Amino acid sequence: MPKALERDINGGGCIAVWQITEPLDWWQRQLSFVAANEPPIEALSERRQLERWASRWLLCHLLGEEAYQKIQKAETGNLLTGRPDLFVSISHSYPWAAAWIGPKPGGIDIQVCGETMERIAPRILRPEELASISTAYKRQHLYVYWGAKEALYKAYSRRGLDFRKNLLVVPFSFSMNGGPLEALLQVEDSNQPFELSYELLEDAVLVYTHP
Repeated sequence: MPKALERDINGGGCIAVWQITEPLDWWQRQLSFVAANEPPIEALSERRQLERWASRWLLCHLLGEEAYQKIQKAETGNLLTGRPDLFVSISHSYPWAAAWIGPKPGGIDIQVCGETMERIAPRILRPEELASISTAYKRQHLYVYWGAKEALYKAYSRRGLDFRKNLLVVPFSFSMNGGPLEALLQVEDSNQPFELSYELLEDAVLVYTHP
């Protein structure tokens, strides 16, 4: 199928999302490489291979092949462009894949709404975040919080963050139509504000930062 969406975002970045329906060999024909120093893709399950190919293809589509070929994977798992004015992020949750590029550090997250978040929410959300959860749309609301924190984690590009202590999302009223979010990356004595957006795509929640 065509890309589920592709658009520019405020601040000079852009995103693309794909719903995967194609077989593995189709993806292998679209892109002959993944990234210079990533682990062998063949070692993954077929589903994980599909997610990997689709998310990297989207990134190549947004960057162009020449820029994509210079991508390196950091020890933290982040993908690096080697340029101080170009940052990238990817996410996948079968059958969805997403990619983000921008001039400043940022991140994107897409998650199929399952039961996981309801079990782990008390470990990653602050009391005020939990108190704001919609009764009618509890699962989707929880996944927006999770997605926002995942996107912030990717923007920081270093390990060791606590989702409750360091990644703070301003409580918000959930809408099935999506909307804006405000968040704060709080590390040591530094507070870095972020603007994000979220939207619903069938069974998935998409969240991404604005550069």
